[in-house]
Amino acid sequence: GGGGKGSDRVVPVRVAKAEQTDLPVWLEGLGTVQAFQQVMVRAQVDGRLDKIAFTEGALVKKGDVLAQIDPRPFRVKLLQAQGALARDKAQLDSLKKQYERYKSLHAQQLVAQQQVDEIAGQFGALEGAVKIDQAGVEEALLQLDYAQVKAPIDGITGVRLVDAGNL
Repeated sequence: GGGGKGSDRVVPVRVAKAEQTDLPVWLEGLGTVQAFQQVMVRAQVDGRLDKIAFTEGALVKKGDVLAQIDPRPFRVKLLQAQGALARDKAQLDSLKKQYERYKSLHAQQLVAQQQVDEIAGQFGALEGAVKIDQAGVEEALLQLDYAQVKAPIDGITGVRLVDAGNL
């Protein structure tokens, strides 16, 4: 048939083994995609945002650092709490030794029971102060940890609503 130029063309033929497989099917249309789980991440401490450690649409794992808040004020608070704890522990150790001496002197009837009781009261108060100082150290450590904003779940990051330098 038809004696045109195109009829002289050679058509290549390939042979392939027949197989059953999935084919990708792309459908286009309007719709809404909604995540199984969404999380709005906010800082738990106040401070200047030093850096953003993610890009929009990035895959993140739970615990990955997303942003860093200036940690210096929190380090200062930690040092203050650690200093108060060290001071009160030293006073407690000194008072404990004094209490033991007064108990020994009272056993020899060289000091009154009232003096022993006063030192025991001071000793108890300092024990309480040491526990308060330990709690202060724990709180400062927690605040320092919160200066790193971390991903609460595995997922894909969304729109970044802040930039470095923001409070």
